[in-house]
Amino acid sequence: MSNFTDSFLSANTGSFPSEQLPSLRERLSQLDDSQANQVIAAANVKNPTTALILSIFLGGFGVDRFYIGNTGLGIGKLLTTVLLAVITLGLSLSVTWIWVVVDWFLIINATKKANLVAINNALATMTVPSATTEANEG
Repeated sequence: MSNFTDSFLSANTGSFPSEQLPSLRERLSQLDDSQANQVIAAANVKNPTTALILSIFLGGFGVDRFYIGNTGLGIGKLLTTVLLAVITLGLSLSVTWIWVVVDWFLIINATKKANLVAINNALATMTVPSATTEANEG
């Protein structure tokens, strides 16, 4: 495994579920340096702290969920905020704020899981042999 891969995992330990780090390290160690660099670049790892800050300040508009790639939940939060503001003229936004406050506690783990899915997808595309390679071997 390259120094870059070691540095990446050391710097991003908090960006993945801790129980998955040994498995992730093992899978990355099976790749050569260029493949590992491609996987890391393709994964586009999001910072859980940034997601929490976005959730605190812009969570009512779903920006935190858009940031980590949960577009459906982001749209749901945005529509809930807008529709409740329009329908009730701002009188019952407490429902939206309950969702926002609950999300403050969920967003860090959701970000770590989204990062894990992203790097697993990148690893899967990197380790699957291409169709041309299979055709040449057969």
